[in-house]
Amino acid sequence: MDHIQQAMDAMEVLDPVKLQAAFSAGADPNMEWKGTSLGEQLVNMYLRGPGFTDCVRVMVNHGWRVDDAALKAVFLDDDAGLAMEVAKDPAVIHRTYTYPCAFTP
Repeated sequence: MDHIQQAMDAMEVLDPVKLQAAFSAGADPNMEWKGTSLGEQLVNMYLRGPGFTDCVRVMVNHGWRVDDAALKAVFLDDDAGLAMEVAKDPAVIHRTYTYPCAFTP
């Protein structure tokens, strides 16, 4: 199995251990799959749960570039990090984001 497919399979079931293995074997969270990075693919998937944040953490630890620090804090369930970003720029709470989602057309 190629490393990208291994990462996609791990993200599908929110398995951070298998995702870590995929990155250790050569996958990169910034690699593109069907036009978006693996990190964006994780966000676009429909499954949410405790494993989501764990998978995001694995991706960030492997270099996933999230340009928006507030959004990164949300993905990491990092209350302190988000509070710091809001303190720096209160307008951050008005930002909107558009991501494809498995539950929307």
